[in-house]
Amino acid sequence: MGRAKRKAGPGTPRQAPHRAGRRPHDPDVAEPAAARAVRRSDQAWLHALDPLNAVLARALLGEHEAATAILAGGRTAATVRALVEDAFASTRATTEALLRRTPPAGRPACRAGCACCCAIPVSVHPAEALYLALQLRARLHAGARAALVARLRQRVEARRGWTVEQRRTHQRRCVFLKADGRCGMYDARPLACRGYTSQSAEACQEDRAPIPVHEGVMSATSGVSYGLVEATAALGLESARYELESAVLRAVEVPDATARWLRGERVFAGCEPLRSRERRV
Repeated sequence: MGRAKRKAGPGTPRQAPHRAGRRPHDPDVAEPAAARAVRRSDQAWLHALDPLNAVLARALLGEHEAATAILAGGRTAATVRALVEDAFASTRATTEALLRRTPPAGRPACRAGCACCCAIPVSVHPAEALYLALQLRARLHAGARAALVARLRQRVEARRGWTVEQRRTHQRRCVFLKADGRCGMYDARPLACRGYTSQSAEACQEDRAPIPVHEGVMSATSGVSYGLVEATAALGLESARYELESAVLRAVEVPDATARWLRGERVFAGCEPLRSRERRV
């Protein structure tokens, strides 16, 4: 299945600092943007947004349209691959455009083998978990898959009920991180990982807070993520986001998980959400 065609929109705004009020990945922006996904003529609303929220809103609108078109074309494992790979491609294109317009001092300091952010809790959309499961089945032999599943079970059970703050405190690295500090599933890594780009290796190494990130890249990736959630929810598909390892374990263990999710079953019910002390992330 090919990539869905996206309508061209206004140029990508430059990165801008936070302004008072809404954060660039705030649901207060994402929710009205989703409502406008079927009313794309509302350009006045888009132009009224500050640059970061405009990046988020355009990414959301584009992803909503593309995901809806992909899901209208069939409901098979190929659909999930196309859905996720399209989201990844959109994120990559927007990120590259943003970085071309970012001065050198503001570009990400991330490099292969730098794994400081790989202990940050990550949530994924069901389609991302299913895509990772498909990739694992294709890449790992039966023995390696069984070992990974056993490790996932132990890790998920050990952290059941933990808040985001507890997960951060224990600094447990991602299950897919290799011994050399590189991601073992880099080309299939979730949107949340793609959107987190530190501008200071020193800040990461010293675990300084807050870590300076490229806000434009984070806004674009958040917009794609919101668009995927809204499009799948509108079609009656399970769309809540869950903790990465819990969701991947479910996707690997449940027979016919992809087909069942595409039929509208709640395959991931009971998986661990990411929650802070006050709210779900």
